[in-house]
Amino acid sequence: HRVIILLILALLVVVIFIARLFYLQIYGGENYRQAALAQRRREVKSLPKRGTIFDRDKNPLAVSVTVNTCYFFPQELAEGEKETSCQILASALSLNKDEILEWTKGKKTIVRLKSKVSEQEIETLKNSGLRCYSIEQESERYYPNKDLNGQVIGFLDDEGKGIYGLEASYDKLLGGSAGE
Repeated sequence: HRVIILLILALLVVVIFIARLFYLQIYGGENYRQAALAQRRREVKSLPKRGTIFDRDKNPLAVSVTVNTCYFFPQELAEGEKETSCQILASALSLNKDEILEWTKGKKTIVRLKSKVSEQEIETLKNSGLRCYSIEQESERYYPNKDLNGQVIGFLDDEGKGIYGLEASYDKLLGGSAGE
């Protein structure tokens, strides 16, 4: 009788475990999936690569080039490591430490620290062991002739939209669509 009672108890425990796993997988699975994705994903808006503006001889007047941009995630820093992490970021990117430290006090989750980050600066950051930053490749506008015909070609605002000249007139055609 004891063996039968033990087998029934063991079978009951196994059935309870299977029922709990079934419940977590079928009914609670989506919540756990969303929580796992939220822990390892970040959304960073990337500006689209704008089209090139040519003159009549097919010489480029305005070109989009790819540059490295450093994004900072202040919420990922623990309270005790903010000072040293900001110092490392500031020295690696030639920025002011106090400005970076100020971002850690706000509620922003993503801060664009610096555009046109050099390969040497990227290597310094990689070797630092920090995890509170991300290097993303973005498109930036370059004008080969500098100010020549600047009034006609126009220029872009900080969001990559044409606000003057050809850049504004053909903004929809040149602009493309943003990504994440």
